[in-house]
Amino acid sequence: MGGLFKYFTDEQGNALVLVAISLTLLLALSAVVVDLGLSMLGQEKLQHGLDAAVLAGTRELVEHPTKALTVAENYLMKNIDTVSSYQITKNAFGQGLDAKGLQKVNYFFAPIIGFIKGNVAAKSSARVSNISAVKRAAPLAVEQHNFSFDIPYVLRQSPNGFSFSNYLGPGNFGALSLGQSGSSTYEDNLKYGYSELLTIGDIVETETGNMAGPTKRGVDYVLSQCNSSPPCTPENFEPGCPRILLIPVYKDLGYVSSQVKQIEIVGFASFMVTETSGGGINSEITGYFVKTVTAGIPSDAAPDFGLHTLRLVNGEGQ
Repeated sequence: MGGLFKYFTDEQGNALVLVAISLTLLLALSAVVVDLGLSMLGQEKLQHGLDAAVLAGTRELVEHPTKALTVAENYLMKNIDTVSSYQITKNAFGQGLDAKGLQKVNYFFAPIIGFIKGNVAAKSSARVSNISAVKRAAPLAVEQHNFSFDIPYVLRQSPNGFSFSNYLGPGNFGALSLGQSGSSTYEDNLKYGYSELLTIGDIVETETGNMAGPTKRGVDYVLSQCNSSPPCTPENFEPGCPRILLIPVYKDLGYVSSQVKQIEIVGFASFMVTETSGGGINSEITGYFVKTVTAGIPSDAAPDFGLHTLRLVNGEGQ
């Protein structure tokens, strides 16, 4: 009887030891799983913060180069307040920014086994790229040219004010038929931009007819959408200013009955609209060439007409 009691007592003792070991292992496993999750979340937050920082800063390389690093650092601090250390630099060719950083992670279970906090690391790079396709293009066209700053360009002709360098023939004042022809579609495209993708190499029909009223209403609407104070200027404008029109750059495909009926898109440029002038049937659109960034399909093989897009290239140039 005594032997049997001793047997059961030993078994209970062994069970307690096994339970204690199991609980310790379970606790350690919990620490690994939960704190690994915290580390992954911390790294993901750091990655998103670095991505936002380099994209914001790289945009400034196009529009306001001296502000690029400051803007990137401000974005990083705004999105991540626990960065242990970071470094943001321009890449060797000045066409983008590289960033890397460490972020503190406070563990939840790990302090039980002696680990209170740690660091996670991430890095990111963004580059300026030429652009091969865009949405929201204006229904206008400018002839292929080495565009200059501080020169007003006639983006849409009037019957009494033809610009020889952008002449498409009598009755054609520089408008494009995007989607479908007609003054109503033209006006909508002028106000909001063409909703479909335009790509280098596309052949586009020109739009004949004066359409002075739709031109005036379209440009007045565009001008009214800029709420910056003071108003944006070609020298100083807010990112994405609605007064900046994305305009296809073309080469003509020859005259048919004294008119250019079709053009081929060879690139894209951006112009800040300043006004419609002339009044009545003589409405013209004038604007100034600006360099800016927009959403689009990147292509380093596309020609550079000052309109660019951005791309993350994590892993390059680090």
